[in-house]
Amino acid sequence: MRARPIASFRVATLALAVLSALHAVHAEDDAVKELTTPKDSMTLGAGAASGDEKDRARFGMFNGLRKDDGHLLLDFGLSRRDDATGFWTQLWTRNLGLENREVRLVTGRQGSWKLGADYSEIVRRDPRTINTGVQGIGSANQTVVLLSAPGAGQDQNLALKRQGTTLSIDKWFTPGLQVEASAKVENKNGSRFFGKGFTCTSTAAPGCLAATATSAVTGWALLMLPEPVDSTIRQFEARVNMTLGKLFLSAGYYGNLYSNANSAIIPNVPGTLLNPVGTPLPLATGLQSILNLPVALPPDSESHQFSLAGNYRFSPSTVVNFKFARTRARQNETFSTVFTPPAGVTSLNGRVDTTLAQMSISARPLRDVTFNANARHEEKDDKTPLAVYNIFGVPAPNSPKTYTNTPLSPERFLAKAELGWRLPDGYRLSAGVDHEKLDHGTFPPTSVVGGLSGIRQKTKEDGYRIELKRSMGESATGSIAWVSTDRNGASDWLKPVSVSATVGPQTGVIIADPSPTCVAPPSTQVNPCIYSRTAIFPFIFMDRRREKLRLMAHFQPVENFSIQLYGEDGKDRYTGPTEHGLRKFAFRMGGIDANWTLNDTWTLTAYAMNGKQSVDAGHSTGYDAVLTDDNTTGGLTLTASFGPRWNVGAELTSVNDVLTYFQQQDPLASAANTRFLAEQGGLPDVTYRLQSLKLFATYLLNRQSSIRVDLVHHDTLFNEWTYNFRGVPFRYNDNTTLSAKERQRVNYVGVSYQFRFR
Repeated sequence: MRARPIASFRVATLALAVLSALHAVHAEDDAVKELTTPKDSMTLGAGAASGDEKDRARFGMFNGLRKDDGHLLLDFGLSRRDDATGFWTQLWTRNLGLENREVRLVTGRQGSWKLGADYSEIVRRDPRTINTGVQGIGSANQTVVLLSAPGAGQDQNLALKRQGTTLSIDKWFTPGLQVEASAKVENKNGSRFFGKGFTCTSTAAPGCLAATATSAVTGWALLMLPEPVDSTIRQFEARVNMTLGKLFLSAGYYGNLYSNANSAIIPNVPGTLLNPVGTPLPLATGLQSILNLPVALPPDSESHQFSLAGNYRFSPSTVVNFKFARTRARQNETFSTVFTPPAGVTSLNGRVDTTLAQMSISARPLRDVTFNANARHEEKDDKTPLAVYNIFGVPAPNSPKTYTNTPLSPERFLAKAELGWRLPDGYRLSAGVDHEKLDHGTFPPTSVVGGLSGIRQKTKEDGYRIELKRSMGESATGSIAWVSTDRNGASDWLKPVSVSATVGPQTGVIIADPSPTCVAPPSTQVNPCIYSRTAIFPFIFMDRRREKLRLMAHFQPVENFSIQLYGEDGKDRYTGPTEHGLRKFAFRMGGIDANWTLNDTWTLTAYAMNGKQSVDAGHSTGYDAVLTDDNTTGGLTLTASFGPRWNVGAELTSVNDVLTYFQQQDPLASAANTRFLAEQGGLPDVTYRLQSLKLFATYLLNRQSSIRVDLVHHDTLFNEWTYNFRGVPFRYNDNTTLSAKERQRVNYVGVSYQFRFR
């Protein structure tokens, strides 16, 4: 008799459970719909920053707040979708009231086609303040004016504005055939920090400093001449993607066209400038004409690339990827009337053809073994014609020496292979080898390699790496890796033949003996000595030994807390036929990153990192220097949600970067130079510090609207000595000064209202 009520109770309980489950499903569906259904929204507000332009020089480099105290906050997004047809449209904007605004419009039919249009702009304002009398800034013709005193000119804050527009289209003809294309135009306008200078020398510029010149004549000058920027980059890209069973192919074209409205800076320099102690003096004979020579700017150029890439899947665990590309780059702008080209030459007619071939394979030949390998070959063919563009003046009675441009056709081959083994107890071991061979190309005998002690045509590099990982479930993972590479010369050292003042035209390079015990042969054209204790050789040609050790670990002892650790240490040692030049580069880096969900209300993330880099090098003039950069960065972010309406957060960032110059004289330096360095102490440190605190709070008025308040405190210290030293700005020879406020503090407040349309 009682079984029935019990049965009824069980049926009722089951019914309630089903209804509850259905309610949960509907609730989940509503939540999914809430997240996936496009919504329209608009954000409107205003922001303001304290201080003046010099206080906000670094804070306002990219957002427009250096020039303006306040700005409009305006963003909006509109979305439309027809579920029946799959047709959708989205329009969104960002930072319309700032100088880094963006607009994007996308429309299409899902699985059939898509059209897109993007517009973006950004302004970069130079953090330095320039006080100058130079006239014509922003144009090609600029006149230098000698100011009566530092600071007597006009303050200039140089800026570059980029505006880019992109149109794109994607079309799917079948699930295995897609065509995509895009076109982008980017305009760049403004002025960029630049300048020119010259020191009179008897060999490079005969007549610049007359033989009868006295110390009362200015024989050198350094001038600030901002580069006028008015250029356009046009980029075009088209690609056809096809899937044919196990084969995927992608054929494409990429084009880049660069045009510059300014071919040169044409200065107009007066006959009197300042000497090193600030006294106005007439320029040395010939120096004014040299300073008035035009300075060439980047010429028009273009490049076009056709490529074929893809992959073939032999099996679920074996895939081969490949790519082949041909690129032709041209630079054929007609020489400007401000230059005097060689007879019969109207343009460089520069042309470089590049061929790239690349292939890789990824496979799992055994259950616990993986194999990866790739090879890449790149070859450049420089077909630029040779012409006599350069003149090296020498004193009478010798005639000036001439030489040609230096077209080079480098070739690079790179190959890598790696094997991985899955071992017991969660261990995984991987080992790899690398090989690289670089041929810089043949140096034309009619060209000059100036300012270098020696070069190499070919280098090769072999490397080895090994890594051990261990995974202990989902709570802990760690790895240790070691990398070692050796780069050596694959060809002889070559010594540049100097353009001598007493010997006939000699250019190009010849094989040289790099041994410190080399004895100079009777003829300098047969294996001359190249070793010199204080010589400088480009580090890309020197032998190099590189070693790196890397450690990584991840721990998650509980569900709401995780921590990551990272550390790396490495050294590069350089050797060549010298005791100076670049000797060693070392770096050390370590960091920690933690995430902690305290409870349903509070979430905390924090990180700290320290990196240290040092460069040990000897200068050819007889001093040694060790440059060390020590950077410590940390951050803390705390967010909280109080009830359904309040969201608050705080973000603290700290950066401390110190660049130290340690200098000492070479053991054979003169007593005067040693005493001078001891008295002056060498170059001062460069220090950059940043302390930033950001606070925000969002209050939900209702389901459609909210209010957000942002508060920012930005405090920087930057004592870079090329801007100013001990409060004294850098000064040019026309009394133009370059400065930046060392300590900059900015407080920012922003208030915005967001409305979400139903």
